[in-house]
Amino acid sequence: MKHYTYTVICSFSMQYTFTEDEVEEAEGGESGDFEPTEKAMIELQYELNEYLGNSYPISDLTVETEFDALLGINDMDDEGNISE
Repeated sequence: MKHYTYTVICSFSMQYTFTEDEVEEAEGGESGDFEPTEKAMIELQYELNEYLGNSYPISDLTVETEFDALLGINDMDDEGNISE
């Protein structure tokens, strides 16, 4: 049986939570608008590349977001529980 290998372009959105140390005030946004830092985005890109790369050869992976894609802000304790 022959197997055919192709480069496949995948596009998907995912939810990811950044800590307050991984966000900064958004450029071009209003006061109180935050977005992930460049360093945090690079680390997420690396993490996803490592995770997916264990099963699939990844040739290009790009992550991006905008401050207006924020879904919410929660206070969490050290164990990851949402504070009341």
